Amino acid sequence: MHLKRCLALCLGVAFSVAARAAVVTVGVDDEVDQTFKYSDTNAMTVGVAGEFSNWKELPMIKDGAGNWSRIVHVKPGYYGYKFVVNGEWVLDPTSSLRKTINGV
Repeated sequence: MHLKRCLALCLGVAFSVAARAAVVTVGVDDEVDQTFKYSDTNAMTVGVAGEFSNWKELPMIKDGAGNWSRIVHVKPGYYGYKFVVNGEWVLDPTSSLRKTINGV
């Protein structure tokens, strides 16, 4: 049972940090911090939106090297999300995981 919970956590919220998420033990109702990362030195604005935000864009913060990030508190699960780069919706280029939502 414990392994199944960790596996669900890895697949569900480990968008970019699967190795660290595998060792996190949380209850079903507990929230975890998920860090979203996107790199683009030319981007003027980057946000993340997904099922966890009801597809409302959450702005990301840019560091001096052109790396964007945002920590989001989510319950364990498997969430669809996209980045919004300069107003354009894009899939996460660092993740091969995909989820179909409403035919998309």
